[in-house]
Amino acid sequence: MRKFIWLLVVMFTFFITHPVSADVAPPAYPPGFNPAPGSEQTQVRMEAETVRMNILEETGGDELGVAEVTALFTMKNLGTAAESMAVRFPAGAGNGWFGVAEIQDIAVKVDGRTVNLRSISGEDPNGFEEAVPWVEFNVDFPAGKEVMIEVAYTLEATGEYPYVWFEYIFSTGAGWKGTIGSADLIVTFPYEVDEIFLLPCIDNSYGCTRPGGLIDGNTITWQFRDFEPETTDNFVISMAAPSLWTQVLEEAARVAAEPSDGEAWGRLGKH
Repeated sequence: MRKFIWLLVVMFTFFITHPVSADVAPPAYPPGFNPAPGSEQTQVRMEAETVRMNILEETGGDELGVAEVTALFTMKNLGTAAESMAVRFPAGAGNGWFGVAEIQDIAVKVDGRTVNLRSISGEDPNGFEEAVPWVEFNVDFPAGKEVMIEVAYTLEATGEYPYVWFEYIFSTGAGWKGTIGSADLIVTFPYEVDEIFLLPCIDNSYGCTRPGGLIDGNTITWQFRDFEPETTDNFVISMAAPSLWTQVLEEAARVAAEPSDGEAWGRLGKH
């Protein structure tokens, strides 16, 4: 049964553009200059980040999929002088089709207190557009002290049925001092994880769910330690649309209960 369902899933072909979510970033550098290792202008380091992406079972609308995301960043000023800056966060990115995919309902807390956001334009993390929406907010970083930044938002999947993509961009965090100490990406799926619902990496690693995650029930956790994020570290979750996932599980349960039910087998084959 499991092999049969897997074959049904991988037989679909698709071409997908994707929305993004991303690390907070320090103030913009002069136009045309991309921050790289060794070129930081701040003494603030991203000591740790924990990103929780909760993919919903039901969207209540026409969306292919929706995830609620909460990202917690532990920042520390390694210098001897306090720093105050307008921290930036990308609110959208070019989708490759002369458009911009945007995240929604952005809310930011600094040390547990909600802060005001300002809408600005900035560079496109995907490199497709000249400028995309960002938000910025003021943060004080006392010397030698940890500051907690929490960013929450709603992320809508895009794709072509039956597969959808969610993306998380690590590379926008490269402008902070040194490396990122640790990064944990925890994705919660609407059902117990079965790899038949995740697009496998067959010919290349682009557009498929990144391997190497630890599966535990309905979650997969990826961990990174002491790394300087580059565009190759940006992350994709490619999966069967939650609505398809629901239908396949329902039909598979009917087939298991009544193996001789030809109509149930037919409905399962259509999914």
